[in-house]
This record gives sequence, C-alpha cells and structure tokens, in this order.
Amino acid sequence: MFGQRVRRCSSHSSSSFRASPATHFHMAMAGYEHGVGSRYQRFLAETAGVGAGTLHDLIVITMISGDLSCLTSWLDQRHGRGAFRRMFRSPNYTGPDYDE
Repeated sequence: MFGQRVRRCSSHSSSSFRASPATHFHMAMAGYEHGVGSRYQRFLAETAGVGAGTLHDLIVITMISGDLSCLTSWLDQRHGRGAFRRMFRSPNYTGPDYDE
C-alpha cells in the first residue's frame, strides 16, 4: 500500500523508480505495522468483542504502570479466574507470579 502510493506520487515512470533507503524503511515499517496491527486487532476482537477499546486501554495502562491488577481483574470477569495466566503465560515459565 505505502509503496504504491509512493510510486503514484513520484514524477518518475514506474520502470525508472528507485526507492531511497528511507522509502524502503518506510515500506518495511508499513508492512510490519499491518502484520502486527491486524493480529493485535483480531486478538482484541476475539478476547473483548465490543470492549476491544477498553482492553487495549488496559493493556497500555498495564505496560506503562507495570501494575497487572486492573487487566487481570477485567480478564477474570470475562473469561474466568486465571485468564491472564491461561492467555499469556508460557507453560515453560517457572518464575513467580506478579502477585506473589
């Protein structure tokens, strides 16, 4: 998508178009954002349904504050006790829980 826009806006013909390193970087970042963003949106929709915006806000707040209590409480109310662990914890994890 980004690369197509660059080509259309360019004064060069498509056969002579040479993308700058910055253009390659922007195209790569657009691809990354699309890939990660679409999976994240699907996760939010599947996990929260109409509450996807709330779940996103809670995830951001949790990442900034380091406090999992609001997110885990929200998930537990909707998906049962221990939902955070079931969704995010690797079976190989052997460290302490956040609340221990």
